Amino acid sequence: AAFHQARCMACHDSSVYTRPDRRVNSLTRLESQVRMCDANLQTGLFDDDIRALVAHLNAQYYKLPR
Repeated sequence: AAFHQARCMACHDSSVYTRPDRRVNSLTRLESQVRMCDANLQTGLFDDDIRALVAHLNAQYYKLPR
């Protein structure tokens, strides 16, 4: 959650997660988006960190089924 606040929110606010036309509609797509952001920002997250961020985003915003 702290990483999300420090890094993700630097580029966009939470409206990207809640807009009606969002591209993310599955956990697979959510992980893909997180990995794309990680690659674009060259943050070098480990797989465990990415999975934790995906879990955080899903719990906070997406509520996608597992």
